[in-house]
Amino acid sequence: EKKAGTRHNYRVALRCLVRFLGREPDISELSVRMMRDWEEFIKTEVRQVYDIGKGCLKDSKQKKKKGVRSVNLYIGDIRAIYRAARKEFNEPDRGLFRIPIDIFEYYDVPPPPKPEHRDIPAEWVQMMIDQREGLRSRERLGVDAFLLSFGMMGVNAVDLYTMERPKDGVFHYFRTKTTDSKADKAEMYVRLEECIKPIYEAYRGKELAFDFCERYATRLNFIVAVNKGLRQWISRNKLNKDFTFYAARHTWGTLASSKAVQI
Repeated sequence: EKKAGTRHNYRVALRCLVRFLGREPDISELSVRMMRDWEEFIKTEVRQVYDIGKGCLKDSKQKKKKGVRSVNLYIGDIRAIYRAARKEFNEPDRGLFRIPIDIFEYYDVPPPPKPEHRDIPAEWVQMMIDQREGLRSRERLGVDAFLLSFGMMGVNAVDLYTMERPKDGVFHYFRTKTTDSKADKAEMYVRLEECIKPIYEAYRGKELAFDFCERYATRLNFIVAVNKGLRQWISRNKLNKDFTFYAARHTWGTLASSKAVQI
């Protein structure tokens, strides 16, 4: 019953466990020792990226290691699956404990690393605005998508991908990431500001607000393309910090807070 993003994360964690074992795992064989060994495997595994053309994962060109954040995410997801299975298959009222031990009472999932500031300087946003018309192809897409998010109160990429057309100059949508955890289903209203109208017109869709779903078969393909375009722009400008599309949301929030913007 989990939402699409969570299901995707669970599949990624399971695939990593399969790579570690060299086969499909059986839930009954999971142990504290296995989790400790898997933890070391994750730390040293080369980070993978999604290849849009081939529709599969491949090792990153930089051969970077995954590190502690991946350990926290992957093993945390397996813990969630493991505990859900115990709840589903154990029948304590009948004295049936098919998965009797909660191994995660004896193994602590490593905590995530202290998060870095995800916002970028306002000057970099201005550079995007000044340079966007001279950019081409994927780099232009990355910059334009970033500016759309920044100009729409930090809307996520998945919501841009599925956004309905604005009515009376206002976008209305339900934020995918938190819609299941909010009483109002994370309902959002965002005005189509004059500053982003040219970008909106450049990507206007046939049926939806934007044509991203016409350009890319899945939202994952769209997100990957956007972040690749941003990396090209970062490299072009020789910036000293790597960032992704999600930085638009943090940057908007930081600037709005510093200016005491009434939302």
